[in-house]
Amino acid sequence: MKEPVEEISATRAMMVILAGPILWAAHFAFAYATHALACASVISPSAVPWAIGIATLLAVILLAVMLWEPALLRHVEGPARGNRFLSRVSRMLAVLSLTGALWTGWAALTLETCAQLR
Repeated sequence: MKEPVEEISATRAMMVILAGPILWAAHFAFAYATHALACASVISPSAVPWAIGIATLLAVILLAVMLWEPALLRHVEGPARGNRFLSRVSRMLAVLSLTGALWTGWAALTLETCAQLR
């Protein structure tokens, strides 16, 4: 006997699909806010690489778990072909978000903090 397919709300489905871009956007905002605070002398410029490095590592781990743990997407997967499409879209957005998080972290870690203001 097949288990009944649980219908999910459109809001919940969109949150699952957009989880990767939301995580990347939070990482991006944190990286640039940390850099801006260092330029405004609110925090030490030497703390910026550490803070952004830790945030990047955390974002990469969370995005990798989203990619390699299919159980996280089980409520959008089902027998219908459209649900598999949503799962694939979610994974592709997670791959793009992983690329964005690595790119943002790399730039923030390799460029000197507030170099243009010196």
